[in-house]
Amino acid sequence: MPRTADHDERRREVAGALIAVVARRGLGEASLAVVAEEAGVSVGLIQRYFRSRRDLLQFAFDHLEVRAGERLAAAVAVRRTGEPVRETAYTMLETLLPLDEERMAESVVWLAFLAAGTVDEELLAPHQAGMRYMHESIAAWIRQSTAAGTSPEQLDADFEARLLTSLVDGLVIDMATNRKDITPESARRVLAAAVDRAFGVEGVR
Repeated sequence: MPRTADHDERRREVAGALIAVVARRGLGEASLAVVAEEAGVSVGLIQRYFRSRRDLLQFAFDHLEVRAGERLAAAVAVRRTGEPVRETAYTMLETLLPLDEERMAESVVWLAFLAAGTVDEELLAPHQAGMRYMHESIAAWIRQSTAAGTSPEQLDADFEARLLTSLVDGLVIDMATNRKDITPESARRVLAAAVDRAFGVEGVR
């Protein structure tokens, strides 16, 4: 009998096929038959792992959020001893920007899933949890920076964190829909300036 790990790997492979189809052709074209062809399996096999297309969409969206969460965790894990929390916040947020082809494809799919989620709130649950984690982390770091005397005391940590997370969402949308004008370099510069502002740092990069 196949091991649970094998089942999990097959589910991830099917989710990866769905993501590839949506990135190229859009969510409306991602039927089970098209996803099966992309994955090189039968529709029947997909239905062994997912009861419906809706279940597959939910799993694939969760899979994208897990990938993003892993990048965020890795960015925090490599923080050097004594590194200003402002730098950690920048690194964390930068991992969410579509700075390479893989992340650009993921961002295109993420936007398609968010649009679907406007009429299916359950689909958005992992995204909402990820946004809360990001907001709470940044707000905590701003408070830590204020306590250490490296950020002004009058900063509203929750407000500044909300501005940053909203800015990142906006940059992702701009980069995915206006690639000629919003380059990775310009996106990094905008993000760096916004992080500086949130932490009360003078100057714009």
